Amino acid sequence: MLSEFFELVQFLFVVLFTTFLFNCVEYDVLFANKFINHTGSSHPERNKVTLPDAILPTEECTA
Repeated sequence: MLSEFFELVQFLFVVLFTTFLFNCVEYDVLFANKFINHTGSSHPERNKVTLPDAILPTEECTA
């Protein structure tokens, strides 16, 4: 019984995490195909991309 519960939890985690990866991650930013402007200048520079840069805000993710 307990193992079935953990299998269900594992299944739900996989489904939710996969959904998150498809809907809430901006892969163009993550793989530097789209530049983000950290400095506020008109010319974006190539900077290191962090995970918070590539993860969409909750409002955009759930829409």
